[in-house]
Formats: sequence, structure tokens, C-alpha cells
Amino acid sequence: MRIYKLNLDVDNYESCFIEETNISEDIFDTLCTATPLSFGNETVHFRYSGKDDKKIGDVLNCWDFCGYLINDKFCNLLATNNKIQAQYIKFQKDFILLNNTLVIDGLNSAKTKYEYFENDIIGVEEYSFKQLDYPPLFQISLPNGYIPIFYFVTDEFIDIVNRNNIKGFKFEKIWDSEKD
Repeated sequence: MRIYKLNLDVDNYESCFIEETNISEDIFDTLCTATPLSFGNETVHFRYSGKDDKKIGDVLNCWDFCGYLINDKFCNLLATNNKIQAQYIKFQKDFILLNNTLVIDGLNSAKTKYEYFENDIIGVEEYSFKQLDYPPLFQISLPNGYIPIFYFVTDEFIDIVNRNNIKGFKFEKIWDSEKD
């Protein structure tokens, strides 16, 4: 099994900015912490960054917050996979926020090399994972309970992306069970 850090291909695909919103900053601060979000009549209006040479992918980076904006096609693919635990929040016609809600205590602490600030773990320099049956999409928790903002994916997620010609991602391989 291989695990990848999920990144967006901002070099080749369009990004966006928030043009206006009535959503509280607290909600944006909660994104990527695997916390279910509650929305009422909030609205968000986006504008593309305006780079003429970039295509619009199936996933979109928003420079104003941490999160993944996906289109209907990709949302429908993910929503039908019962291994993926996520919310799909429609902000406006073309944008659905993918909010992962699954955190796994999956790091092999004996082999993982952590980043420290003073005596606190603040990140990971080199990943090593426990031998588990990982879902296609998830986040991890560090030993101190901190949840990094990154989403992690497995080969199963990449197969979904490739089989369905989903555009806009980059995958950074960070762990291979056969080499650990």
C-alpha cells in the first residue's frame, strides 16, 4: 500500500479567491480539522484568479482558506464510495466544498520523524504509517492530538481520479508499505 499527500496542481489549473461571503471566519478556521460543519443560509461567491493560460479542473484551489472545492462530477464519484467519510457542502452553483470528517491515528511513532518547535510536535518530516486498511481519503492526528491540514489518499483514491479523468490534483507519495 502507498499513501500520498493530496495536493492541488495550481501550476496548470485555475484557482479562485473569495469575492464576498457572509460565513463566519470561525467556520473557515474549522476547515481541514475533520470537524463536521453546519451551514444555514450562508453564501460564498468566488472569482477565478484570472490566469488566461490555466484550465479549469475538477478540483479548485481557493487561496483564502484551506480546503478543496470540487465539481458535481467528482462529488458524485466520491459520495458513492462508502469508504469515504466526508461532507459535501454546496456553496454556489459550480463549487462544492469537500470536507473530510475522518481522522486516523495511523502514524507509526517509532519510525516517523517529527518536526518540533521547542518541545512541541508541529509537523512531520518523514512519514511512517501503521499497517492498517486505510480508506481512500483521510487525515491523521499527531501524538499531541494536533490534526495537520493535509488530506492523505491511497492508491484507491488515485485509481478513482485516473479512471474518471479527474483533473487538478498532484499526488506526493510519502509512504510505501513495501519499503518501510
